[in-house]
Amino acid sequence: MWVDTLISLSPWVLCLVFGASLTATWVLCQLASRLGWVALPQADRWHSRPTAIFGGLGFVGAFLLGIFCALPLAWFFRLAVPVAVACLFGLVDDIRRLSPGAKILGQVVSGIALFALGGGIPMESYPILSLPATLTWVLILANAFNLIDNMDGLCAGIATIACFWIAISSGMASLGGGCAVLLSLSCLRFL
Repeated sequence: MWVDTLISLSPWVLCLVFGASLTATWVLCQLASRLGWVALPQADRWHSRPTAIFGGLGFVGAFLLGIFCALPLAWFFRLAVPVAVACLFGLVDDIRRLSPGAKILGQVVSGIALFALGGGIPMESYPILSLPATLTWVLILANAFNLIDNMDGLCAGIATIACFWIAISSGMASLGGGCAVLLSLSCLRFL
């Protein structure tokens, strides 16, 4: 069961994740700026100059590197597959502007992958509710963060604060707490 899994966070893994996030995000933002892959200022955005897109790939890559180093390989794939699905839909959305229905489909596919690989919200008293609870959780979180992703630093700031709280409340050695620490270190680059 996921809840009982412990994660080993050595100082070198923490430094590696933070350094990888700083480096990869910087490289991707520089590349995006040079190639014209930018979000132009719009009425529903807070930035006043063109802002590089695809920088999120840097923090996703850093997070995946962290869980690769800190977890057994089988657990890495259990987390990496749903993250990769969500990231892929996000990339396509950045390039082609997906419809709301297509975005929801991507979130549902990511949630199903999470559940199918042994993750999600365990509902031991009512196991039939585990999948709907997991999908609801994924949809709410994905859309909440997507809504605040129009202001530079706000999304990463909220994610970092939430992840630090999760790490403290669930224990850094737990799977959820350890992954929260890795995710917060990945997000710090955007602050």
